[in-house]
Amino acid sequence: MQPGCAGKSGGSPTFEDRSDAGRRPSDRVAALDLHDPVVYALPRGGVPVAAPISERLHAPLGRLVVGGSGTGAAGRVARRESTELERRRILCCGDRQPVLATGRVAVVVDDGIATGATIRAALAEVRRQCAAQTVIAVPVAPARLVAELGDEADRVVVLKSAPAFWAIGPFYRDFHHHSDAETADLLGEF
Repeated sequence: MQPGCAGKSGGSPTFEDRSDAGRRPSDRVAALDLHDPVVYALPRGGVPVAAPISERLHAPLGRLVVGGSGTGAAGRVARRESTELERRRILCCGDRQPVLATGRVAVVVDDGIATGATIRAALAEVRRQCAAQTVIAVPVAPARLVAELGDEADRVVVLKSAPAFWAIGPFYRDFHHHSDAETADLLGEF
């Protein structure tokens, strides 16, 4: 597994915004010469990162809405999370038929990895759909998770990994919270 370049965080931000963060790894993902890929964006932040990768690969952009907790939280927390997941699913997918990973290379994209819970849930979902291969493509992730995820996915593309890692936001000059409208507009292009 070639995780990309490793480096330290700090100093000026690495990426202008999420679109910039998606354009940069698109050539690296394209160089993998993937057969019949489908790109899955993890809403909301992963959508503007995944769009340039999907475009570069000439691959459909699927929407993958998963919960990051991975543990069955109890009571109101579980109901609130379930309600939010359904809201995101409707926003991202609407009444469109989902793009399934069955027999395809699933490229899972987010704006970065902090804890690994969401990306692991996404990997589990595309495996459940019987993806032929799994690829993780993210701009930034903690170095220790890059190594761990290399054992869980077939390939991992990470542009910036850092041993000391607290949050994804400092790697971006513009890391604003994407609204539902911004996300829907971007998804409407695909």
